Amino acid sequence: AHQIGLRVESLSYMPGFGFAVAATALVGQNLGAKDIQKAEESGWEAAKLCAVLMGSAGLFMIIFPTQMARLFVSDPQVVNLAAWYLRIVAISEPGLALIFTLVGGLQGAGDTRSPLYISIFGLWLFRLPLAYVLGVVLGWGAVGAWTAMTIDTFIRGGLYWYRFRQGKWKYMKV
Repeated sequence: AHQIGLRVESLSYMPGFGFAVAATALVGQNLGAKDIQKAEESGWEAAKLCAVLMGSAGLFMIIFPTQMARLFVSDPQVVNLAAWYLRIVAISEPGLALIFTLVGGLQGAGDTRSPLYISIFGLWLFRLPLAYVLGVVLGWGAVGAWTAMTIDTFIRGGLYWYRFRQGKWKYMKV
């Protein structure tokens, strides 16, 4: 069910990868041209457009989760569980868009350490323990792990938003 959900969700985050590459290039190019304002605007614009696109895809995952899962599998139990996956992670698509694009913008500016630290914090120190508590301790199973993924996505998206907004990346020496 998880694999089926990921396949459907990949339709949403594939364009997100493209926006991330664009944010990396635009921020880096504009900083190289000494146009700090345009570099910042490029990063935010990529984040907004990507959030709208991925958020729209998330709406489809909320409205049609069963139909989307049936495109890949016919087993009713797997379809039902995959539909739950889609409903849960669909909520996080705008947060995932922030992660993709703002990490791209930070990296384009040469700020590669803060994304590394935020990712380590989010994945290893937050997502995994929370998934264990929700999935095993509380007995939610896979739904608990998916809920932890969604919460982690919002937290990391917010941390990347904060880091990009701080603007320290504008003055990094590359």
